[in-house]
Amino acid sequence: MQDDSIAHVRKEAATKLEEGHFFAHSENSIGVKHELKKHLIGTATLTESFAPLESMKPLFHLAGLLHDVGKPDTREFGPGGVTFHHHEVVGARMARRRLRELRYPREIVEDVAQLVYLHLRPHTLKLGWTDSAVRRYVRDAGHLLEPLNELVRCDVTTANRRREEAIQGRIDELEERIAQLSEQEELARLEESGQDEPPK
Repeated sequence: MQDDSIAHVRKEAATKLEEGHFFAHSENSIGVKHELKKHLIGTATLTESFAPLESMKPLFHLAGLLHDVGKPDTREFGPGGVTFHHHEVVGARMARRRLRELRYPREIVEDVAQLVYLHLRPHTLKLGWTDSAVRRYVRDAGHLLEPLNELVRCDVTTANRRREEAIQGRIDELEERIAQLSEQEELARLEESGQDEPPK
């Protein structure tokens, strides 16, 4: 039943996106635009392949399929070109509404909507994150931290190898900082509780 629902969501997305000429991102380094429909399906397939458990594949797939679904409704043309401001907010609402209509379990609905909502957050890493910002990211992602990082990794649409490596490198750095902070905080908790003292 769930496989049928995923197929239905994919068909719906493809049909809607074919009604207009929507692109996932601006032109890449060789002047080619990536069609949004192809981007969403490609990201969904790739993200699903990184699911650590079979039971998590629908979550990974739907997050990849719907992460940019808010772009058509937020597209604007300005002096600097095309923008999609707040498409993650609009997309999260759209994902939640449609998955509810398809009677997905509440947990899947909320998790997919949260992943759509947060998928742009790591891109601000290039501005520099404090330790507090890293902790806030971990707190906001909660149990979705791993799927969120994988979604961001798979949402790389560029023929520019240097740019792709920069994005992947930022996620690597983020994961390293999360591990370091977790280790430091665990050590602090042990020190406060006295568990690092030898037995008497």
